[in-house]
Amino acid sequence: MSTVLVTATPGTFPSGFCPTGPNALQELYNAIINRTVFSLSADKAFYNYGDTQPTPDNRVFPWFRTSAKLPDRWYVYALGKWISPYRIPIGQERMIWGDGEVALWSYDGGDGTDPVSIGSTQTTGSFWKRDITFDGRSPMGIGAISGSNPAKSLVLAEQYGLGSVALQVSEIPAHAHTITAKAHLDINASSLDRTLAGAGAEFTDSFNTGSVGGGIAHQNVHPVTGVIVAQRTNRQFWTS
Repeated sequence: MSTVLVTATPGTFPSGFCPTGPNALQELYNAIINRTVFSLSADKAFYNYGDTQPTPDNRVFPWFRTSAKLPDRWYVYALGKWISPYRIPIGQERMIWGDGEVALWSYDGGDGTDPVSIGSTQTTGSFWKRDITFDGRSPMGIGAISGSNPAKSLVLAEQYGLGSVALQVSEIPAHAHTITAKAHLDINASSLDRTLAGAGAEFTDSFNTGSVGGGIAHQNVHPVTGVIVAQRTNRQFWTS
C-alpha cells in the first residue's frame, strides 16, 4: 500500500507570465497554488469524523459518527438524511422482549411511533413490533412431538394446541365403582349390608350409580412467563 496520501499535479503558467513589482513573489506563489491539483492517492479517501453532523458541502464523504467521542457507526448521506444500515435485516428473525410494547417502539433507535397504526418507512418509525401470532402461545421446534399420542409432527407456522380441554370418555382412566346395597325383601341377603361386587345372579336388575362432574373443559397450560415476541418492521436505516 502506498504511503503517499496526497498527490500534487502541477499546472501550467500562461505564456508570458512573469510577475513584477513588490508583490511579485506573492503573486507567483498564488499562481502556483491555484494551478496545482491536489488529489488523494488511489487507495485513499476523505471521510468526516466526530460527534457533530458534517456540513452540507461535506455530504459527499462518509461520516464516522462518534457519541461523546466514543465510536458509534458509519453513515452516508442518502435519501435526504445521514443513514446507516440497521444491524438486523428485515426477515424472519424474532426477539424476546421483556418490557412494555411502547418501550419496544423506541428500542435501538426507533422513534417511538406505533408501527401498526402509523407504520414504518425506510428511515422512520420503529425497528421492532409485536408479532401477534405468538400472543398467548409458546414457540416449539418443528418436527415430531416426543411422546405425543396420537402422534403429531409440527410444521412451520402451524397453530397447534388448546388452552383448555374437555376429556372424552375414552380418555378417562379405567376404573371401577363399589356399590353398597341395603337388605330388602326382594334380595336374598344374609346380612343388612352387602356389596354388589361378586353378588352373582342375586341382582338381576341393572341400574346406574349417581352422576357427578360437570363435563367442562379444564386448563391445559404449562407454566409460562409473559413476554413479547418481537419481529422487525420495514424500517431499514438508522438516521442522524
